[in-house]
Amino acid sequence: MRRPALAVAAVAAAAIPYLYLYASAYAKFFAPYRGALIPLGDDYPIHVYFALQFCHNPATVMQGQYPGLLHIAASLPCDMWKTATALSTMAILLIPLAIAAWGLVYRAVGAGKWAWPLAALAVLSQPRLLQSVGDGQLPEKYTLLVILPAAAYLWLRGKRVAAGAVAGLAAWTSYLGATYVALFALATLSPPLIATAAAVAAAGWPRVQTAFTTAAEAAGGPALIPYMDPIRASFYVYFNPIALPALAAVAIWLAAKRPRTLPLLATALALWAAAFALPPLNERLARAAGFLLAASTLAAAWEKDRRILAATALLTAAGPIAAGWAWAAAHIAPVPYGEQLLQYGLFQPAVRTLPCKLDAYQEIAKEIPRGATVSVAWQLDLWLLPYLYQTRPDVKVNVVLCPWDMEGLRVVSGLVPGSWYLPCYSGWPTGPCNVTLAR
Repeated sequence: MRRPALAVAAVAAAAIPYLYLYASAYAKFFAPYRGALIPLGDDYPIHVYFALQFCHNPATVMQGQYPGLLHIAASLPCDMWKTATALSTMAILLIPLAIAAWGLVYRAVGAGKWAWPLAALAVLSQPRLLQSVGDGQLPEKYTLLVILPAAAYLWLRGKRVAAGAVAGLAAWTSYLGATYVALFALATLSPPLIATAAAVAAAGWPRVQTAFTTAAEAAGGPALIPYMDPIRASFYVYFNPIALPALAAVAIWLAAKRPRTLPLLATALALWAAAFALPPLNERLARAAGFLLAASTLAAAWEKDRRILAATALLTAAGPIAAGWAWAAAHIAPVPYGEQLLQYGLFQPAVRTLPCKLDAYQEIAKEIPRGATVSVAWQLDLWLLPYLYQTRPDVKVNVVLCPWDMEGLRVVSGLVPGSWYLPCYSGWPTGPCNVTLAR
């Protein structure tokens, strides 16, 4: 017992600079605005929009992938600014909830008092996981980090029907999240779990049907982000060029020992394979597979072979630890990539709105003719979708992926310096506070 405990403690101590960056990064993902806390990432405005849509027309919950559980919860104020604050609160709470939920899984396999340190290691050693929370991928991440471990914990405790009911809730989140939990349910080979999960999912059959359609369209659509092979994805997820393939090999070896957590290992390996078989979903699945490989391998190692627990922990945390110390050293002397690490930490921000933008939208809303259709680009001015839905319901907003696809009446702003964008935004001018209405 003492050796794995010491290994976890040593990894945590070594990661101090990285953990400081992790904690401080939260402040970069939100901004106060008129009594509200506005999330700054890519996907948040669309989630605010769907929450408002549910508030005004609850029947929409049965018409597509969104609105879902998180939108329903965030819609209660029926106000854009309060809904934004609710989503910000959900984002801030996600990491502590994830550590608590995965801690229960580790406790169920006998980790005792080290259950939550192991969970913290699995969750906090994932820089791209935090970045995805900053981007606003909340429905998918709540499924991966909270719903899936809750279902796994109940299953490990022999409560198969309850586990199925929790797993079935994933049908009410997102198509990616529902896919993760569906894979886990099938991997358990537990008829009560599978039947109950199917029954809960069937209660929202139109949503499930739409989720299948959306998944098929996404898997067969164009790849918007350059494809990552396993080595590149390993560096992307863990900042360690060997971690992802090495963890997959360890997971396969542990799976042969048939641990109680075998369904989690099987789910992780299936996602790892899918990440490299489906180029359009490559980046999203690599994040999910990277986390689930680490989380499930740590659980199986504790359960079946603690001799390799330290190696598993080191594989997971070595990259972030090295980058954290490089960041710390860059304050004292030049180091490779030190300047970039000082500017971004480990978490390249996705800043899609600023208070000055929201102020500009109020003036622009006054200029738009009644009944007009306005084009906006996804990564520039998507916040106009919920804003005009609330303040100018007579205006239709046409959202396009890239700036040059906008037609007719359009709202245009510049890029935020230092933030990341899709390749089609290359060369677009900076100046996010300069928001104009063009014809």
